[in-house]
Amino acid sequence: MASDSLPTGWRWAGISLLILSASAAVVTAVIGSDLVQLAFEGRSVSMVDRYLAIHRSLSPEARTSLYYVEEGLPVLYRVSGVLAVMGVVLLQGAARIRRTLGAFWSEPARAQDLALFRITIFGAMTWWWWNNPLTLYSSLPAELISPPPGLAWAALVVSLPAWSVSFLSWTFLAACILALLGYRTSWSTATATILGVFVLGIPQFFGKIDHYHHFVWFGALIAVSPSGDSWSIDAWMNRRKQEHAPRPSCIYGEPLWAAIFLMGTMYFFAGIWKFIIGGLDWGMGETMRTILHAQWMRIDHVPSFRVDELGIWTSIGGLCVMVFETAFLGLVLLRRLRPWIAAAGVLFHISVY
Repeated sequence: MASDSLPTGWRWAGISLLILSASAAVVTAVIGSDLVQLAFEGRSVSMVDRYLAIHRSLSPEARTSLYYVEEGLPVLYRVSGVLAVMGVVLLQGAARIRRTLGAFWSEPARAQDLALFRITIFGAMTWWWWNNPLTLYSSLPAELISPPPGLAWAALVVSLPAWSVSFLSWTFLAACILALLGYRTSWSTATATILGVFVLGIPQFFGKIDHYHHFVWFGALIAVSPSGDSWSIDAWMNRRKQEHAPRPSCIYGEPLWAAIFLMGTMYFFAGIWKFIIGGLDWGMGETMRTILHAQWMRIDHVPSFRVDELGIWTSIGGLCVMVFETAFLGLVLLRRLRPWIAAAGVLFHISVY
């Protein structure tokens, strides 16, 4: 489709990304080294200075100014390249993207599909509660609290007395079970999600950030959707009032598509940052072996099946991870590909585990 027929907003977004890409490439070529040096000396943007200081502290002997210039400039060029690709995609494929997104959001789904989503998410929250010693975290000294970026204001909440943490924890569990069973579904799902912000957040304040925040995202989607219309105590209690079973509808589909879109966004940025930071080398053998060895050292366990000794297959596996993560969001919009993407996602997580 000719660019003149593209929606004005999309066209200008694409043009802006191309201009930003070219500007970033020129700035990097002309004064990129100076900008990196300023950040190294703590004289650039405060947020960049802070994170660079943290990064340097992990290996101060090796991470010199020369290291950051050599490693940082390729990163800036790859950022420029990603922006350029995004701009071209918007200019050349905006009409197709709009049609695909429109068809994606308007797809109906069954009440059972949304109910299964509810059971899965609140079942996962229950499993998480069972496997995380919250009372242990709440009894740790306040000096060990290390808030994630931007959440220093919430550190006081983490320091609540152990009895109050225990009360909130058990209340959260009860709400999760009720939500899973579909009893007073709107109230139980909302209660479990709100309490989950606090309960699931406690371990995140002690240095290691784990990525399960999507439980809260998905719980919020479920709480504002009719997820109790099937496979629930509510549906069983109301079945005499209903002449017909719920029919497939967009009201059951929209929460599911929103969750898929959010999942795809998480995958996309995980994959695109792998490329920005390391390029295709991130997935190649030597880098993959280093990543695997570092992770095995952290968890103090070496698996019996040594993925790092598979030669070229180690590199293929690493590159497949990058392709899967960056392509998931686009491919999952196409209905006929979803079963294959779902199978690839399961295989991906089993492999990571």
